[in-house]
Amino acid sequence: MLELSRKKRELLQREELILDVTRDLLLELGYHGLTMDRIAEAMEYSKGTIYQHFPCKEEVLAEVGTRLFRTRLEMFKRAAAFNGRTRERIVAIGEAGELFVRLHPDDFRLLHIIKAEIIARKVSEKRLRKMKDSEYAVLFLMNGIIREAIQDGDLDPACGKSIEEMSFGLWAVTDGGYGNIVRGMPLDEIGIKDPFRSVISVCEILGDGYGWRPLTSEWNYDATRERIRATLFAEETRTLARRTPRESTAG
Repeated sequence: MLELSRKKRELLQREELILDVTRDLLLELGYHGLTMDRIAEAMEYSKGTIYQHFPCKEEVLAEVGTRLFRTRLEMFKRAAAFNGRTRERIVAIGEAGELFVRLHPDDFRLLHIIKAEIIARKVSEKRLRKMKDSEYAVLFLMNGIIREAIQDGDLDPACGKSIEEMSFGLWAVTDGGYGNIVRGMPLDEIGIKDPFRSVISVCEILGDGYGWRPLTSEWNYDATRERIRATLFAEETRTLARRTPRESTAG
């Protein structure tokens, strides 16, 4: 493998710093308050230096989004490799998604800001494709597990839904549910006392509706979730327990 030149390494390090600073400024100032001038000022660089890397703030944000999606994807990949039945592996992906949201609520919120249409319209097709590929990779993981479930006989292909529809249904419930949680929607006012558990419950209803064996009446999925956290996400679970002892045991 060829080593990067010193100049190339410095450029990559500076780009990473731009992404770090942009993430923090987006949290502080919001999309409309963020400008290339403010990024440059926070870094104590000239604006021209920032433009050497990115032509506009939306391009910076798309790259921030790609990096966040890839960070989350690493957790999903670990989950997809869980040693269990196909439905347990989908449960593992759900656990990965929940842990990411609980440990990194700001990053999850930023992902939703970055995906906004106003940003997409101003980003090059190449960079937008890069971000979308990083986001959609989890759906492709889920599609693969569902195909295995059909091959293994855990799932009847005659359930009336395509593989893509089943993945999308589960993803829509989790991503939408977590979005409302992170945005601070007063869910307790509409009777939702444990929103993370509610997301799990709806996913279980969907899985049963697809006829995905073992059904919840045949299997203890709470025990599966405990095993997932103990084997795949032990470090994340400990971090969550230290940060929010009560929350870490919810769901």
